[in-house]
Amino acid sequence: MVLERRIVDEFGAAAAVTHVVVSDKLKRTMKVLFGLATGAYIVSDAWVFSSLEAKMWLDESPFLVTEYPAVSKKVQYAVRL
Repeated sequence: MVLERRIVDEFGAAAAVTHVVVSDKLKRTMKVLFGLATGAYIVSDAWVFSSLEAKMWLDESPFLVTEYPAVSKKVQYAVRL
């Protein structure tokens, strides 16, 4: 059995994005932020591996990423008007 999937690497296909898969080292990338803004599931890569093992797409709930790292205090922004 082959699990149907499509990997999107550009923001132009945003309407088709349903899931954003992240590793254990979650970073605030544009893809993650875009996924949050569009209501996509943000899931750990364990969801993909477990689904492949089960030969079916599993429920996302146990694999949802719900905690995000704090913004580094080392980063400083300068605002010019």
